[in-house]
Amino acid sequence: MIEKLSYKKKILLLGWLIYIAFLISKKYGIIYPSLIQNYFSDLLALPLTLGLALWILRIYTRNPTYNLSLAKVFFAVVYFSVIFEWFLPQKSTVYTSDIWDVMAYFIGGFLYWFAQES
Repeated sequence: MIEKLSYKKKILLLGWLIYIAFLISKKYGIIYPSLIQNYFSDLLALPLTLGLALWILRIYTRNPTYNLSLAKVFFAVVYFSVIFEWFLPQKSTVYTSDIWDVMAYFIGGFLYWFAQES
């Protein structure tokens, strides 16, 4: 079954597996270097979310070549930044605002768009 997946779907699947392994390892107390510990999830958030959204949209539109425009990717980056770095930190102490998280969202969004276009 894996052989039938496209290269991009294999990358998306690998990204999800790495992310899940990262979350499980953190739950069991594995400590990573601070850069990875603090920003890895934010860096992967948009590529994984947009990849899943694209997969759903391709099924919904019945268009296997449907792609997200740069404007839609940019909207997702701004949306994540506003919700997770401005709105939620005001509503709960569980969330903290960090400009470097916003940068990770932008890098992740750019990586997603670049990978989608290539």
